[in-house]
Formats: sequence, C-alpha cells, structure tokens
Amino acid sequence: MNSNEALEVAQKYFDALSSKNVETIVSLCADSITTKSPLGDLEGIESFRGFTEGFAKMIMKLTPISILGWEGKATIVYIADTLPVQNAYVVEYLTIVNGKITSNTTIYDSAPFAEYAARQSKH
Repeated sequence: MNSNEALEVAQKYFDALSSKNVETIVSLCADSITTKSPLGDLEGIESFRGFTEGFAKMIMKLTPISILGWEGKATIVYIADTLPVQNAYVVEYLTIVNGKITSNTTIYDSAPFAEYAARQSKH
C-alpha cells in the first residue's frame, strides 16, 4: 500500500466518522480489527462496531487537525465536540492492509468523560 492509499482510507474513515456513518466506517475495516483505547482492548468487527456506535451517538462536531498516511499506516488528529465533553483532542493511529483498517489505537484524555459520567444521576 502506498502513502496515497493509506491517506485515502484515513480520509474516508474520518469523513464517515464526522457524519456518524457507522456502516461506512465498518466497511473500511477488516473483520479481525483490533482496537486499543482508554476504554480497553477490543477484538473483531462487532466489538469495534459497538465502540464506534457509542462514540458516534455523542458526536456534535469533529474538527480535523491533521490526517497523514504512509506505507500502510495513518494518523488522524482531531478535536471532538461531543454531548458530554467539548474540545477533546483525539488521535487515532491506523494500520491498513489491502485497503482495510486492521488496527486502531485511539488516544484521548478520558478524564473529562469520566467526570461527566460521575456527575450523572444514578437511577
């Protein structure tokens, strides 16, 4: 995979995430995708779908800072404005094989999200 292909997949992924298009996001991923995030490690497309659906429901707006692609790797840096937290900086590091995302490492400060969850009333 050349740099342009990795960048192209990363751009499609970000565009789909920005528009909350979970089906397109999932179509860009391998069935065996692995995910690492502050929420833990996930294996497989169904776990990734759940992770992505949960995030998509919270998105108000994503603002890209940088999208880079090279030799089967891509990095996406963006600011996420979500229902619980505004101005959250997020980095996603993708591994891409044969045009499909095979791993996603998502890095963000989970503290504001945890603080929000702690403030919610318990029913």
